[in-house]
Amino acid sequence: MNDKAQDTLDDAVIRHGFSVGALNLLVPPGIPVQLLEVPKLSPLPLAPPWFKGMANHRGEVVPVFSLPELLLPPAAHATISSQRWLFIFDKPPKLCGLLTDSYPQLLSAVQAIDLEAVADIPEQIKPFVYAAYSGYGKSWLDFQYDAWLLSVKALFQDYQSSL
Repeated sequence: MNDKAQDTLDDAVIRHGFSVGALNLLVPPGIPVQLLEVPKLSPLPLAPPWFKGMANHRGEVVPVFSLPELLLPPAAHATISSQRWLFIFDKPPKLCGLLTDSYPQLLSAVQAIDLEAVADIPEQIKPFVYAAYSGYGKSWLDFQYDAWLLSVKALFQDYQSSL
């Protein structure tokens, strides 16, 4: 294969993205993701409002978070019609369920942009965003999923200790 053909293959990266209100996130590379309709959730008492409970997925217990409630300001919650989709990220023991209001989008032609050019990145995820892309009329954010999830765990613990 010649170098030109190799460059074309390397540049043809296909990613998936999903939206949370006006926030557009990329599915982290290398992390398995499944998309489901929202199953029955078992709520936990005294949990933060953005923690919706636990789901059973193939015999595994999965904590489920509402991305709109976790990442968006309260005024933006009214613009979100429903949280119909559950993304199951990763594999045991790091399983995590994220509720969202949109179906994922296949992204095959996005261009890197300056991260500073993206406005309104929620504070809760901003420290974990490391790249931004433009495509399909939107700005897409790449974030460190594992580190962000640990911060959500800390938020949960902080909420519990404040009760």
